[in-house]
Amino acid sequence: MIETAVILLVTLLLLEGVLRFLGLADPVLYTADETAGYRLKPDQHVTILSNEITINRWGVRDPRTLEGKDSGTRRVLVLGDSVTWGGIREKEANLFTTVAESRLKDTEVINCGVNGYSVTQMVALYHHLTLLNPDFVVVFAIPRDFTRPPVVRLTGTGVAFPDEPPRSALLAAANLARFTAAHRYGWKWLQPGPDVLPERQSTGDTLDENVASVVALAAERPAGTILVVLMPTAEGTKDADRIGDIEKALEADEVSFVNLADHVEISPDLYLDGVHLTTEGHRRAGTTLAEILAPRL
Repeated sequence: MIETAVILLVTLLLLEGVLRFLGLADPVLYTADETAGYRLKPDQHVTILSNEITINRWGVRDPRTLEGKDSGTRRVLVLGDSVTWGGIREKEANLFTTVAESRLKDTEVINCGVNGYSVTQMVALYHHLTLLNPDFVVVFAIPRDFTRPPVVRLTGTGVAFPDEPPRSALLAAANLARFTAAHRYGWKWLQPGPDVLPERQSTGDTLDENVASVVALAAERPAGTILVVLMPTAEGTKDADRIGDIEKALEADEVSFVNLADHVEISPDLYLDGVHLTTEGHRRAGTTLAEILAPRL
């Protein structure tokens, strides 16, 4: 009996060590924010599954300090959600923002994506980054970003948006497995506590509220220096209907937009899960984004 307990303890300790080596005890952290609800915690450098991720002092995924801007260099901020953020498995060099930058002369393209963001939260983050003095702003959004609650706040009880490192890598792995299974298979009984909650119940149409935030941003920016790029997902007719409604709303308020589906073939090999991009998806999205931006910069 004692021997079995010892074997079990040693096994758990070894597993804890392996999971820590893989980076599960050192996740990317989030912090509460008064206007955006939450954002990436600044000044982080983590290695997860052998992938190095740097969040700089501005709280964006970029290893550069971005202190000042060289004369003759244009700076593009790409606001977005988890599609732009790119996940923990995709290397910095493969992200579509990096791909776009490599194809634009004398231009910095900065990845300002944050998991779970609505369009309103993207705009709120922009106001934290105005000292970066961007020449152009891209709002890179999937359709659901326009229908999310405008602002949500961290609960401190979930696993997808940790605000501090877990005490145990083993426990963190178990919670992530629960979270993944609950979302992938619809097993709500496995769902851990909610990560975020709406700041308030919407008093109207969330589409209108999110569009209004982009309209306000466009009014602040010099003419012709903001573009909404709509990234379709694999949700078919439902997705097309959402995009149609979004385009009508943006058109009515004279906000410039581009539907990426009009410029690149939308096919299954673009997606990991119907929403987030594969390495090939990032390559094609980045190449296309550079082609769209070049005449506008």
